[in-house]
Amino acid sequence: MTLYTPLSRRFELRYDLPIISSSKGSTNDYHTAAGDLTITPRVILSESQDLTQSFGVAFRTPTGNDTNGNGIAAITPGYEFWSNPWDKLVVRGGATMAVPYSHDSFSQSGARNTFEAHKMFDQIDFH
Repeated sequence: MTLYTPLSRRFELRYDLPIISSSKGSTNDYHTAAGDLTITPRVILSESQDLTQSFGVAFRTPTGNDTNGNGIAAITPGYEFWSNPWDKLVVRGGATMAVPYSHDSFSQSGARNTFEAHKMFDQIDFH
């Protein structure tokens, strides 16, 4: 479940709460439990008719169950963009860097720094 709280035209809070998270364990059986709550303040850096850029810092709280890869605290700064270079194409993408922190040792949780870059073509309509 994702909820948004707009505080102004350029600033909002995003709440991500995986109510049920299910993943396959080492014994090939599934573990189902609650996921980690993530709160992300986001700000729009620039906005035009054809391009929007935003920046956010996600704060992942260790509220989920560690049996399915949750229970990890992390700070994840991220850049996102939305572009409409011409009428028939919409492109979205961004980059994030997850930096875990925890009162448990990293060897117990398995948490590691990660970098992710993504892009997605929303609509390509050649008709």
